[in-house]
Amino acid sequence: MRRLMLNFENRIKTLQDKIQEEELFAALLFYSRDVLYYTGTAQPSYLVVIPKDYFLFVRSGFDFALNDAFIPKGRIGEERKLENIYKEVFLRLPTNKSIGTELEISCQHKNFAGSRRLFPVMNLLMFHLQS
Repeated sequence: MRRLMLNFENRIKTLQDKIQEEELFAALLFYSRDVLYYTGTAQPSYLVVIPKDYFLFVRSGFDFALNDAFIPKGRIGEERKLENIYKEVFLRLPTNKSIGTELEISCQHKNFAGSRRLFPVMNLLMFHLQS
């Protein structure tokens, strides 16, 4: 089990390195396959990764996510609304920074409708993950 945890930590560290390499401020992941790869749970979630930290916000199945995930439990919270995640994580960060996402979110993902309203001072960019 400890070996598995180290594997997930290495995956997140690699993503953090890529964020810095791409000169992004953060990555925001929401596809269950990507969340599973980085955390060990496929529960509907948002994974926020910044160069020195990361947080998993579970939209549904919080108890299952706590049981499944190989990341520290203190990094897992229950939150369904991106607006609240923005307030908790991004609002205290510098403005005019770029956040990488898995696809062009402004028109292709229902949870991101009105993304400019939710992230008014951030640039949302398509981010290609290499798993």
